[in-house]
Amino acid sequence: MSPTTQALRVVQEGAFEPAFLTSDPGLSRQLAQLWKIARADAPFLITGPTGTGKSLLARDAHEASRRAGRPFVVVDCPSLPADLAESILFGHEKGAFTGADAKKLGLLATADGGTVLLDELADLPLGIQAKLLRVIQEKVFRRVSANDEEQLDVRFIGATNKDLAGMVQQGSFRLDLYHRLCTWTLSLPPLAARPGDIRLLAAAHLRKQGLVLENELTPEAIAALQGHDWPGNVRELENVLNAALALRDGPKVEASDLRFQRSKEYPVLHLPDQIAIGTPLGIRAGDNFHAAQKLLVEATYRACGDNYSAAARCLGVTRSTVRRILGV
Repeated sequence: MSPTTQALRVVQEGAFEPAFLTSDPGLSRQLAQLWKIARADAPFLITGPTGTGKSLLARDAHEASRRAGRPFVVVDCPSLPADLAESILFGHEKGAFTGADAKKLGLLATADGGTVLLDELADLPLGIQAKLLRVIQEKVFRRVSANDEEQLDVRFIGATNKDLAGMVQQGSFRLDLYHRLCTWTLSLPPLAARPGDIRLLAAAHLRKQGLVLENELTPEAIAALQGHDWPGNVRELENVLNAALALRDGPKVEASDLRFQRSKEYPVLHLPDQIAIGTPLGIRAGDNFHAAQKLLVEATYRACGDNYSAAARCLGVTRSTVRRILGV
């Protein structure tokens, strides 16, 4: 039983099996709080880099709440056209504008009784932020061109990869909406900050396809997954696995079958013990990064018995990275 599931069952025995998985102690403690918050009806915020699973976690919170079984509606805030955002969210009356040939429900009305996830809410136009604040505070809304207000019973969850507090300071996000949504905040760390989850998440992704990690990937490929810095987080991990399974040449995915997204920063190379105890590298003051990097990789490769996979494990990078740096 995962720590996530254990934390949930302390609060709500046998409720459901969360889709969001982690074995990280710090994140598991946050999730234990989330399951308690989920049973209340207050809005809250999930922050974290793109691809860390904010939407998945929001759906878990919905399933753990009294609103489970009711609609869960995701509003993709960046994709809302500025001129139609109000109509899309709140709906409109017939004739409200050119092309409005019939009365139409908005996204919020379709979620009545359930949960609305405001995904990447930092991208909401300021005018819509003001109207949304009133919905959250008073639980009423008005369709475009309507005379009367309507009641709305919805629980709001916000998600963002941006610094909302900084945007408030800059005047691009409303302070009152920020406080209304931030009654509690869960911050998801990047996948690189919880390396113990890489194998867990890879195995879970393959299990959805009826596959077993150890049956599909070589030990070297699994080590390469664990050594990557995952700038695209969980989403990148799943994409890399899908591509490798589809394009592999042999019965198992090799480390060389993995195609990683390049980080904007250079990978951190972990100095092997064989090198640390005195192997001369030949690095001189004035050598540029790439020259020094190649010398380190060459020395590690020799110390590992001219074995690419062993050198990759020592350095904490992929086998293909070692070969690329060596120019093989």
